[in-house]
Amino acid sequence: MQKSKNQGINVWFWSRNDPAVPPEVRDGVAQVSPSSSWGIPDASFPSDTCDYNSHFNSHHIVFDLTFCVSSSECFSIVIIG
Repeated sequence: MQKSKNQGINVWFWSRNDPAVPPEVRDGVAQVSPSSSWGIPDASFPSDTCDYNSHFNSHHIVFDLTFCVSSSECFSIVIIG
């Protein structure tokens, strides 16, 4: 995910074993900067049509990845960006 005043909000998705996953994402590098090699984002909200500072700057984007193996066993991963 990328969130910046200049680029807006962009989200990429790759399946677990997709050979197109960029090495820095696959290897879990702490600080990643998207590049053109990532391809076109799966979701894109450009900042050129609204006031980014008043609508998005102070917000956090939360991805909650909850996996359940049964009704009593669930595992949750929360990513805040």
